Amino acid sequence: TDIATHVILGHVEERQLGDTQDIVQAKFARAVSGRIIPLVCITTPDQIIAESPYIVYEPTAAVGTGNAASVSDVTSFKSSCHLSPSQKFIYGGSVSPENIDEFVKGDIVDGVLVG
Repeated sequence: TDIATHVILGHVEERQLGDTQDIVQAKFARAVSGRIIPLVCITTPDQIIAESPYIVYEPTAAVGTGNAASVSDVTSFKSSCHLSPSQKFIYGGSVSPENIDEFVKGDIVDGVLVG
């Protein structure tokens, strides 16, 4: 597209303002039909949209608090998601210069979403 190539959907703050899973699904469909790549934010595995190439884990307690989840918690959550090999798992909860290396080393995450 001429304006955007990616869009963040289901961000925890938008869900707190009323975006239901049905709304996120509808936004996902609109993004895909407009050839915009959706990054779907989740707080629980049941919020995963199977067709999404990017899944962003946002632990509610970490978003905007400065208190990132532990690497073991992120690893455990990722294991519970049963992602397809083509899906990228991104962490997005109080990522900072002090903790980013913990998340991006190894196979813990495929990237981070910094707010």
